Amino acid sequence: MANSYVQFQGNGSNRNFSIPFPYIDKSHIAVSVDGVPASFSWLSSSSIQLSTAPANGAVVDVRRKSSQNARLTDFVDGSTLTESDLDLAADQGFMLSQEALDIASEAVGLDSDGHNTARGRRIKNLADPVTGQDAVTKNHLEGAISAIVLGGVEVVGVSLAALGADITGVLDATEIIKGALNYTRVIKIPTGATVLIKELDIPEDRMIIGEGETSVLKIKGGTSKYGLKIGSKVRLHNFTINGNASNVTDRNCDGIWANGFRGADIDRVFITNCKRNGVLLVGSTDDGYYTQSRVRNCHISFCGQNGIQYNTCKNLSLTDNVLAGNGGSGITDFVYHVVEYTGDGVTKIFAYPFHIKAATELRVVEQDTSTYVETVRILDNQYVVTGVDNDQGGTVGFVNAPPVGYNLRIQYRPPASGIVNGRTILSMAAFQSSNITIDRNFLWSNAGASIYLQNRPDWDLGQTYPNPLMGYEQQMNQPFTMTASIVDNKIVNASIGMIARGWHLTIGGNVVKNASNSGYVPQGRFLTLYGNRAFDCGSVGFDLGLCWNMTFTGNTAVSCHHHGIEIHGTNIASIVGNEVVDCCRDETLPASSSAGIIVTNSHYFSPFSAVGDIVISGNTVGPSANQKYGILVNQPSPGYSVTGVQITGNNCHGAGTIKDIDSMVVGVTMAGNKTSEMGRSGQELTGTDVRLGGYTPSTATIRLKSSLNPVNHLEVASSDTGGPLVMRAAGTDSNIDMAFLAKNGGVNWLFPEVTIGAVTAKGFTYAKDFSGNLIKVMIAN
Repeated sequence: MANSYVQFQGNGSNRNFSIPFPYIDKSHIAVSVDGVPASFSWLSSSSIQLSTAPANGAVVDVRRKSSQNARLTDFVDGSTLTESDLDLAADQGFMLSQEALDIASEAVGLDSDGHNTARGRRIKNLADPVTGQDAVTKNHLEGAISAIVLGGVEVVGVSLAALGADITGVLDATEIIKGALNYTRVIKIPTGATVLIKELDIPEDRMIIGEGETSVLKIKGGTSKYGLKIGSKVRLHNFTINGNASNVTDRNCDGIWANGFRGADIDRVFITNCKRNGVLLVGSTDDGYYTQSRVRNCHISFCGQNGIQYNTCKNLSLTDNVLAGNGGSGITDFVYHVVEYTGDGVTKIFAYPFHIKAATELRVVEQDTSTYVETVRILDNQYVVTGVDNDQGGTVGFVNAPPVGYNLRIQYRPPASGIVNGRTILSMAAFQSSNITIDRNFLWSNAGASIYLQNRPDWDLGQTYPNPLMGYEQQMNQPFTMTASIVDNKIVNASIGMIARGWHLTIGGNVVKNASNSGYVPQGRFLTLYGNRAFDCGSVGFDLGLCWNMTFTGNTAVSCHHHGIEIHGTNIASIVGNEVVDCCRDETLPASSSAGIIVTNSHYFSPFSAVGDIVISGNTVGPSANQKYGILVNQPSPGYSVTGVQITGNNCHGAGTIKDIDSMVVGVTMAGNKTSEMGRSGQELTGTDVRLGGYTPSTATIRLKSSLNPVNHLEVASSDTGGPLVMRAAGTDSNIDMAFLAKNGGVNWLFPEVTIGAVTAKGFTYAKDFSGNLIKVMIAN
């Protein structure tokens, strides 16, 4: 209990207050209400009355302030000492000591645990902090922290400006941010700020939040390997990453790098001008590891390689992004973990950022850039490896530094799965990505295939394929993308619209416009393509090669320079209800292969060019000025068959439905097709086992009709069991059945000739044509 002051709480009406402690003089009593001096009068020596009743809850402080400036008693020699003089002198000293002790007892001081304590009271009138260890006032904190609503949840962030980070882009703020992330989950980049960073690692369960495009993180020039490296459950929201590519010397520098992560969320981040990729997402090869992450609403542009590159990811969602002007693909997967460096003749230690389980899983290649000769470095003799079984990677340390200007490539080489015919066979199944969603993105003017799922799936179990990049044989016993949705994307101005390789791929509702090569190149097993559109592609609209168990329906190819749809190396496919309009626009395209839809074994994917079990039904092809055939089936490459093609119910605006069929094409069935355009009509048919209309096991019949129900038409029938080739007129009228005309109908020719080949007979006869003109009929063997 205090000895020199007392405090009361006002109730809005009481004005009278008591003084429970002694004092020397009434002038030593001071009264304040909520810290403001208050006027009062004395009711008695122990009570006072305030001029105004304090408000309800107001603190009334009644305090003794004894004289500190002058002694109240002055002793002189020869004077008489009285009790009152001695008491007064003693009381002044005593009361001053009480007041000092009361002040000290209520001040911030050491507690029993050795730490300062304010004893549950507020501390007032602090200055703003300057250094990292200064106390922070409420006013300063409220200026440094703002609340942002994300997904309906209010998130509070600490401003970089309040942390003392330079926001003008001059001084490196990396260490300040790293320090702050040790004690706070959320860092806020203020509007208009440019913050310089280099290899900023964001720990697990943290957020970096901006206030829009003008909240900028700029990668520091020089040897930066990445801008941000994020761990699991990191969220990035609403700011810009400037890759500063012209000043960054490391060609592998990515804007955002996630390695061995899960639960990351990159939302509304503007990434531009990165040296390599805008975003690099690397999952884990460990079984059961799920990425469960998403990149959404981002704008990624003008990066040296790809906008978004991922590999070994599961449950990854890439949606509603804009990817424009990147030097490679807009979105791509990539199986080979690889980093590249340029030697300086001094550096001997180089990092690799991916997970390996043994040092032998690395392959280190050195290339002389003047001759392009590559040399494989030898483990233990020429280099050592650290970081084995570490998700963050490790280092390669060389005995001799790579020479100046040499390229150095450190890449993952998966463990051998066996030896076949003396060759090492490598299983790539560990790199599988699955449950990938690539929906509603806009991709514009990317230099490579805008969407590129490039890792080829299992063409043929047990087959091995040379891989020049990796220098060994690899066995494709698993697809690299298993289950993906590529839906409602818009692609404009690309080299190739999309290459999608994998199993269980759904590709629907996409639009590709102005691709310099093909629009769509799907490959793999269990593929579904529906409602896609290809406009003005420089080559083929839909290049359907190396596909198994494919459903292709409701797709449209318009104004493509080559075929609208090309089918090769594909088995068990349903091509139904598609439309090809104004394709084959390239006037240099050979007439023999000018078709809206072509089924062929002629392609560069030998030995996988055989075609079989294809249904082509209900499609509309044409019109086109340069298109000769509506649907063309041919087999120009020897050794690989085309079998079991059913062509039914198509409406083809071209001269022929089937052309150039040879002995390797069998089991082609046609029925109910319509073909007509530019004065041409009918179907051009050659080869064996051509099935049309009234086909029976032993006879093939061709009916050439000018309409659905003609008065006269021609039938040509052949038999596999013997007997003559029959050619006859068919119809319902009583006019001349069949007429053979010489050139120009015999007009102005004395003896026009018609020659009929025979086995034994030889000679000629004369006859008249139906107009009465004399013709000479040759019988020749």
